[in-house]
Amino acid sequence: MWFTESQIRTKALQKLVWKNNNKLESKIIELLYEFFESTEDSKLHCIPQDIFNMLGKMFSKQYWTVDDVRKILKENWKLEPQSNSLAYIKYDLDYGGNFYQQNKTGRYFTIERNFILKKFDEMMN
Repeated sequence: MWFTESQIRTKALQKLVWKNNNKLESKIIELLYEFFESTEDSKLHCIPQDIFNMLGKMFSKQYWTVDDVRKILKENWKLEPQSNSLAYIKYDLDYGGNFYQQNKTGRYFTIERNFILKKFDEMMN
């Protein structure tokens, strides 16, 4: 008996896949969703260390490294960093949970608002 992908890929299966998915990816999506909900920005420029630092402030226990964050950005999400070090606005979390800006230089990744909203919807449905 053969089934098409649309017959097999139900909401229940999709939810099960996300629940068993990489926990770090889920935390990153949650963090970036909070960022885009609290700011009016349509894109975020960041390096893996920026995300790693914000994760440390947002979630208490951490068992990941910066390389794990980089792997998700490059391999799972297929994002590429800038070819040269360029100036960008770094966002960080203060201990009150508010985002603030700093000027930095680095080979940053660009993460679009719509990309994170789509990932968040996939994760929650």
